[in-house]
Amino acid sequence: METLQKELDALDAKKAEMRTTRERERDPDIDPDYDLMIERGIAKVTGKQELMVAQREDLIRQLEALEREETLMTALTAHESYQDWLELQRQRDRAMREVARLEAEMKQLMERIILEIARGE
Repeated sequence: METLQKELDALDAKKAEMRTTRERERDPDIDPDYDLMIERGIAKVTGKQELMVAQREDLIRQLEALEREETLMTALTAHESYQDWLELQRQRDRAMREVARLEAEMKQLMERIILEIARGE
């Protein structure tokens, strides 16, 4: 966030410098397109600045969302029933692995039965 703010400040300084340079070095006889060139430069800097402001606002929203999530997680893990919930989740995961193992074993047994029937045993 600080880096973004420094870049925004640098762009503001660049725009101000471009404006003062335009006023100081304005000589329509030397370069009639000078004003147009400076205006385009200022427009580019302004466009980049607008993108950076939008990016900063997006980062602020993300930071706030993460802070809310952190608060929720902290409250959740501090609750007295959290350890019970965590143990139940571990038991569920073990049971799911056991079910998957049993299903694979049942599939193998069914394949053997089908092969034996096909052979006529």
